[in-house]
Amino acid sequence: MVYASLENQADKLIAKPLGSADTKTVIIIDALDNFDDKFLGVFLLELGEVIARVKKVKFLIASRPHPWIEDYFRGKATTKIISLHDIAPSQIREDIKDFFVLELSKLHYLDQPDWPTQKQLGLLCDRAANLFAFAAATVQCFGDTTRFPDEYYQVVEGSPDDTTREGEVTVGNWGLRLDSLCASTLRTSFPSCDSVENSRIRSVLNTAISSTPPPSIPTICRMVHLEEKQVVRIIQRVYPLLELYGDADHFVLLFHKLLADYLRDPARCLDKRFHCPKSITNDPLELS
Repeated sequence: MVYASLENQADKLIAKPLGSADTKTVIIIDALDNFDDKFLGVFLLELGEVIARVKKVKFLIASRPHPWIEDYFRGKATTKIISLHDIAPSQIREDIKDFFVLELSKLHYLDQPDWPTQKQLGLLCDRAANLFAFAAATVQCFGDTTRFPDEYYQVVEGSPDDTTREGEVTVGNWGLRLDSLCASTLRTSFPSCDSVENSRIRSVLNTAISSTPPPSIPTICRMVHLEEKQVVRIIQRVYPLLELYGDADHFVLLFHKLLADYLRDPARCLDKRFHCPKSITNDPLELS
């Protein structure tokens, strides 16, 4: 079934079982804009057919602005489009605060009953700036048991008051607010390296953000001509921006598509050690 066509998957996994079900169901599709444009149109058409067949199922679809997605859903009688900007900022902040309290309470290894303090919790909400992606990335940082939570708190604390575009701390595009977390994480993970190590770091980052589907560790090793332990060490140090997934060869996943956007844009990634101006090529020299 994993390798079946999209039509067969939608039919057997969603349409048939839920079409005859007598229970109300909500299906959440997150980050629809991350879909490759080559397949997005086909996916939207298939999704529309499934929605029409399962009357008792509601679909909650989250996406950054994308012309194809907006055009497809705009004007449909059964569709309601809600913009993040239409929700009261105070409500979003309270939701993010509840999210922090719930998720951080699950990290039993912290064993610190008074952490985070109300002051620290307030700062985490300030830095998130009403962006759940930032909040989720922050929680993943604290979930890394190889470091003390205060280390990651200092990374967040050291970021600009407004988590907009790095080097341009003004009220800007909300989609760029993860930039400060990316910059702080990279600089904290690699405070000072020589030119050879910087080239290795940049090569691994470039390969990870350029490859579709997500590359495995052996694939990255072949592309950048590094040993497995060197590649793994770099990826583990930039957690949660990159994450290892799987038991065998390990696949490298991007926490958020904005990481690739950030590393590609010289106006946003001001630290040239991490700027990746070119997509992956077959020539390892091009990666550096």
